[in-house]
Amino acid sequence: MALSQPSRARILEDDVCLPDLKPVEVKKRQLLRPERCLICESGTTCNHYNIPSCNKCKTFFRRAVLSSLSYDCPFDGECVIRHGLPFCKACRFRKCIKVGMRPDNISKIKSHQKESKQLKLQMIAELILTDELKDVNLKDLLYTNAKIDHLRNSTFFPYSQTKVVGDFLADPCVLGDSKKYILITQWPKHPDYLIFNEKLASQGIKQWAYMDAILAIELYKTLPVFYRLDPPDQENLVKSTLLQMCSFHPAYDAYFRKYTVDVVHPDGYHPFAKGDFKDNPLAISVRRGILPSCVKNHINKEKIVLLKMIIMLNSAAPNLSERAQELIATERIKYVKALIKAVQLDSSSTSWISRYQNVYNLIDQNLSVTNKMTQLFFSYYVPLISRDDGMAKLWLQLFFGRS
Repeated sequence: MALSQPSRARILEDDVCLPDLKPVEVKKRQLLRPERCLICESGTTCNHYNIPSCNKCKTFFRRAVLSSLSYDCPFDGECVIRHGLPFCKACRFRKCIKVGMRPDNISKIKSHQKESKQLKLQMIAELILTDELKDVNLKDLLYTNAKIDHLRNSTFFPYSQTKVVGDFLADPCVLGDSKKYILITQWPKHPDYLIFNEKLASQGIKQWAYMDAILAIELYKTLPVFYRLDPPDQENLVKSTLLQMCSFHPAYDAYFRKYTVDVVHPDGYHPFAKGDFKDNPLAISVRRGILPSCVKNHINKEKIVLLKMIIMLNSAAPNLSERAQELIATERIKYVKALIKAVQLDSSSTSWISRYQNVYNLIDQNLSVTNKMTQLFFSYYVPLISRDDGMAKLWLQLFFGRS
């Protein structure tokens, strides 16, 4: 049910809250003074935890956070929270969170209460993921990403010298059968090679960039908006982002495996780390990628999957139809808004904007890494080989624009 709006207090959208009132002129203070509790709609003239709220709701929220109790609604979470009506504690707590109350605003917490607060933080994360990020199906994205991580670390590796983007798009999605591929516990030693080939693939060696390109294609197959695009638009969208995913995936994967400086693949392979590449500034940038920024910003998996969607839904991809551009742009903005909310969830009311900018900048940093990787490819790799001498057609398509 929509809240009625106070006549003189401007309530901002989403979960941006009115700031605590500071000593100002009487007229200005009267203008900003709230009139109604955002939780139960009873009268109030106070802000508690940066939210216009009554004393009863303030006290309830504090006790709920500091207690070790969890609440369940006997009415499937459909209580109307309004002063004078019956409602449960679970729905009241959910409403507190939805309008912007956060446990980090509660001070003077005793040591024995910290664990309870931490449990409530986890509960709040679940509430917000359910209530405010449901438009992007974040839980489904995390589940899908877990399957992709499983495939990356498993025996799955559909290498082909001849297949291109359109061929892989035509194949059935493999994510539903991900569990049939066994996780690799002992990786074969990654050999030095100039040209990767099917013989190496048959020995269990993975070309990691190729692996990440295929996994990105599989992820596209799970997006409902992707099937609203015509086949040429599907292919053009995929071709425009695969190289970016080849930079993005290994960096965050290394981060979650506790690496902090250079990207290291699951088999121990360090890309661009030997010979002439060791001290090459371009190579150093590529082998580090966005990994240091992931460390600096304490990125979690929720933000990673949202950033991944924002990268993949590139409405500026070349040769897209006007209809495709509109569909992709509309879908992309959902993930941008979801990323904002995810950042707000773990930031204070005053710091989330700068933190969001730092997180979103990973997209631009990743694009820069991709461009540097392309420079390395043409500057150091291409002069050593013939384009037709064994290079997989997927790379010919992505780097040289071949069909």
